[in-house]
Amino acid sequence: MTRTLEILEEALEEAEEAARWYAERSETAAVAFAEDEAVFRARGQTVMVVPRRLVPAITRLITRQKSEMLRKRRKKTLQLPSRGARKSKP
Repeated sequence: MTRTLEILEEALEEAEEAARWYAERSETAAVAFAEDEAVFRARGQTVMVVPRRLVPAITRLITRQKSEMLRKRRKKTLQLPSRGARKSKP
């Protein structure tokens, strides 16, 4: 009888350890799922599946596009108003 109790206690300990392990993993999985969900719902963005061999070219294209946008934005902010526009303000 004592041996049976030992076996049951060991089995219970193993089951509790397994439950803790899965609980920790499920929390991590929940966080990862929430992050993925947020990406899919981001406004102005999309998620695509593309062949791996195209990823470098797509990355270069995105980088080039961002650089052009930044240059245009800087150019706009650096432009001073014309002399006529400055004099005509009260």
